Amino acid sequence: SVSEELPWQRKKEEEQDEEEMKAVASSPDGRFLKFNIEIGRGSFKTVYRGLDTETTVEVAWCELQTLRLSRSERQRFNEEVEMLKGLQHPNIVRFFDSWKSGPRGQ
Repeated sequence: SVSEELPWQRKKEEEQDEEEMKAVASSPDGRFLKFNIEIGRGSFKTVYRGLDTETTVEVAWCELQTLRLSRSERQRFNEEVEMLKGLQHPNIVRFFDSWKSGPRGQ
């Protein structure tokens, strides 16, 4: 049996690909873009495909759901962010930036 892709199926897939490649958010300074392509999920965070517009390198855009964290967990997360900013090692994923935003990126 031969499976053939119908033109309308191909068009729908192309439209979906185009939609996924539109940036849905950006960092406050505009350097980093977020795409609606989920690449990971945890209890308190979701990771999306992103792009560093200065270097054109793909990045992981991690969103933490801080409303679900206790005060001490938020404090621990902030301390981890500060520690990650100072780490530079070839075997550790590089940390670029962090910022706080409200609902829907406001």
